[in-house]
Amino acid sequence: MNIWGIILIVVLVMSGIMIAFGLYFSVAGPKKINFVMGYRTPMSMKNLDTWKFGNIYAGKMMWHTGVALLIGSLIALFVVIGSNAAIVRNVGIIIIIIHAIMIIGTVILTEIALRKNFDHQGNYR
Repeated sequence: MNIWGIILIVVLVMSGIMIAFGLYFSVAGPKKINFVMGYRTPMSMKNLDTWKFGNIYAGKMMWHTGVALLIGSLIALFVVIGSNAAIVRNVGIIIIIIHAIMIIGTVILTEIALRKNFDHQGNYR
């Protein structure tokens, strides 16, 4: 398999995981606060209200971001199909970096939303 195919698989897996977990968190999500599955930050784990809000908010952001990244990544990959390996590799690295930035951005925006809607103790504002 050539580098283009490998990067395509990485993009499909990364975006697919974001979409799948995003849909799960925003629709069903973990019902109880736990340390294994869910959007787990100190703020989101204050109480059940912050837990539900954090998981639903992060889930919606994750699946929207996953879809946007999937579409954008596929477009970028198909633009460089047939290009030399160095160009494909560089585009792949950029795509992976953008995925990482968007995942971090999801966490940051979810934490901002939690702090806008809840006080430091986890009570609704």
